[in-house]
Amino acid sequence: MGQLDRTEGGSEHGGWPPSHAQIEAARSGDDDALGTILSLGYPKIVSFYRGMGLRWADAEEVASEALEGMVRNLPKLREAAAFEGWFWTVARNRMRSRFRKSSRVERELEYGLVDDPADLAAATDEHAAIRAALDQLPERDRQILWLREVEGLTHEEIASRLAMATGATRVAALRARRRLEEIYAKLHPE
Repeated sequence: MGQLDRTEGGSEHGGWPPSHAQIEAARSGDDDALGTILSLGYPKIVSFYRGMGLRWADAEEVASEALEGMVRNLPKLREAAAFEGWFWTVARNRMRSRFRKSSRVERELEYGLVDDPADLAAATDEHAAIRAALDQLPERDRQILWLREVEGLTHEEIASRLAMATGATRVAALRARRRLEEIYAKLHPE
């Protein structure tokens, strides 16, 4: 058996990663070379997505979307030597897009879609009122509330990030929340 030729990329027997010659042929429009690359890459991406926690059907769907994007953008790849890094970057980016999309859908299901213009106006007004109250808080309070409520960090993680004691972080978070409620109540007594 021959050794992997690092200057050419890929393996002698057509394994992964594809050879530079296969990549160049696919970039130039060779459907057979492209088919070979896709058939080798598909199970790798599906396995990657499965490892990230997606169900089989979802992993296969996202892998198909990733490969579709790769087919469209393969001619833009500058160097065949960069193929594998590019391949996994596209795969990771597609995964991130899927997570963002599923997160948005979960939020919509959790809170319900706002169909009524009056509901939308109320939600917008509520958001503006909360934003106004937050703007009146000291920077440290806003920072602690953001880390705790939006980023979901534990008190220990916040303490580490802000160079505070954990107990002090708990107290600061509680006080920041109370100050926000007081400011909000003053701005919107109804």
